[in-house]
Amino acid sequence: MKKLKSKNKISENIKPADALKFLEDFRLLGSNIDGPKKMISIRLPENLIRNLKNKAKIENKKYQALIIESIRSYLKKNKVT
Repeated sequence: MKKLKSKNKISENIKPADALKFLEDFRLLGSNIDGPKKMISIRLPENLIRNLKNKAKIENKKYQALIIESIRSYLKKNKVT
């Protein structure tokens, strides 16, 4: 089989397993199905956390869920993944 020459150097460095993981993550993002969760640590301004908690309380949600929804919405809107 003839190997195609790529003008994109990035595609030459992508392993098939990484490409499959990317496609699966993209599919899950579109279907709103979450994979396993991973704990992270992030420093946020206190006023931002207060605002998130107040908005979550008004919407009767947990503030972590609101953060996840916000990140998912951003990724979809900006076609990051």
